[in-house]
Amino acid sequence: MPACRGVAVIGIAADRGPPWSCEVQRVSMQAAGRRSEDYWGVAWLVDLPGDRKRRMQSRSTVQSVRIQSAERPNTLGLGPRELQALLDFLDSTDAPGKVRREFRRWPFRQTGVNVQFTHPGGSTTKLRLAGRNLSRGGISLLHNGFVHTGTRCEIELPRREGGPLAAPCSVTRCQHRRGMLHEIGFKFDKPVNLKEFLKPEGGAELSSFENAAPQKLQGRILHVEDNALDVRIVAHYLRETNLKILTAGNRAEAITAAAGQIDLLLVGYNLPDSKGTELVKELRGRGVTAHALIVTADPAASMGEGLWEIPATGLIRKPFTQEQLLCALCERLLITDGGDGAGHAAEMLRASAGQLRVFADELDGALRTNDLAKAKDVTEKLHGSAASLGLKALQTAADAAHILLPGLEALSENPRVVTDLAAACRQAAA
Repeated sequence: MPACRGVAVIGIAADRGPPWSCEVQRVSMQAAGRRSEDYWGVAWLVDLPGDRKRRMQSRSTVQSVRIQSAERPNTLGLGPRELQALLDFLDSTDAPGKVRREFRRWPFRQTGVNVQFTHPGGSTTKLRLAGRNLSRGGISLLHNGFVHTGTRCEIELPRREGGPLAAPCSVTRCQHRRGMLHEIGFKFDKPVNLKEFLKPEGGAELSSFENAAPQKLQGRILHVEDNALDVRIVAHYLRETNLKILTAGNRAEAITAAAGQIDLLLVGYNLPDSKGTELVKELRGRGVTAHALIVTADPAASMGEGLWEIPATGLIRKPFTQEQLLCALCERLLITDGGDGAGHAAEMLRASAGQLRVFADELDGALRTNDLAKAKDVTEKLHGSAASLGLKALQTAADAAHILLPGLEALSENPRVVTDLAAACRQAAA
């Protein structure tokens, strides 16, 4: 036999049809004039007439190819097509899990993901593993051998744009699947932002949560809905949370209620005096920066009216279950990492710059006319929004005005508190 570095079964006889599964096996080859060495390869299992299954062992059905370790797409030796077939098989045969997971797993079928393993004593090994799925909290990869739980690693997660993210993590499980095939679960030290690595399909939202913990939800929600039955259903679904729910039945009531501190807007699409998308756009113009969810039975209509162009706004489709509603709220109220939180704040700041300038002009006008009521109105709007924008200077000025203005009988008694707030608005909008 001519000398070669390894072998992989990459095809089957044309009359046998496509492979229905594959498994990793160890292949022993005798190099010419050298001792026997072990290599990794892949053996396909095929369906034969009469429901008989056999492993292909005949040389006539096997294509041998030269494999250099640096050229291997992953430790399984599988190319994109072979990996897709294996993952399809695993997905079709896996029984529904009984484990209640916090984070939802999404398909992440990367042919090769670089992983650096740190061994006891400090030595490291860098391997390319095949990807299976990804969640906010971890990743599942396929490997040709066993790895001890607790092993420290660093994974290079390929982003959709830009270079990879180095994600420190630990091995939390190593499950034997068949032959030498193992599925390894890694838990990230810090949660990742799924939007950096996965592309939503068909406008669908990349939900991070599979199961929600109601007791973790807290804050103030404004539910804008004219259907009393829908209002009661939402209140029932959220009964185990620590949320305070404010309700409004129309546009006018919503604008009044949103002037205070609001952490999330839950807005019906068909309101008696406005479309839900139009109301959210108006509230954005008034400086309300809280995340918004449009509740609709017709997502196409909402998207047709520019839903995705409104900053920090998504939708939830009716009818929805309690779990679906809780997960949607968790997505917006609990995720505050740099990836999601910083991006949201920057997006909202760009969208709100014009309104901040308007607020500054209104404060100047109130000071000129000694209009204390107007100054208080603008201050309350800023007090409820500055924190969401991540603007500490503006938040400090708004907090000071919120405390001092109610004690004044006229703005002339302390004009600086208003001029400072107006200056903070202009600085934030610059």
